[in-house]
Amino acid sequence: MHGIATLNYFKDVRKKFKFLVEQYHYKIRKIRLENMTYIAIYTNRAVNRQIKMGYDIHDNAFYFYVMKGERGKYPEPYTGKDDNIIMFYDVIKKHINVPFEAIITDDKQYFKALELNAELLRKYGDGILRGTDWI
Repeated sequence: MHGIATLNYFKDVRKKFKFLVEQYHYKIRKIRLENMTYIAIYTNRAVNRQIKMGYDIHDNAFYFYVMKGERGKYPEPYTGKDDNIIMFYDVIKKHINVPFEAIITDDKQYFKALELNAELLRKYGDGILRGTDWI
């Protein structure tokens, strides 16, 4: 494990992404630890969207996705090419140039990366979160 960051992951996600609940009416569907990855899943049935936020303890990296479908699942095997699943990074890079490394993490920038992901999704993901836009 990589320090104290993992101890508060679920609390940190709830705090930084509370706008999903308050502004966009998403609900937390699952919060769990699975295969060395902390997973938080937000869903909004009305707009047919799911937000899956993972923090891989082994890699010490965030993996955040937006999915069409309230209970979207990765196809098996997942190749990264599915029209119904996009990474947060794909949403962000459509609008601004941010290095991928800035939105993942390491031991020194866990909170900074988490906050940046939330800030950029809030700023550039409005249409996707409301179900009116897709990449």
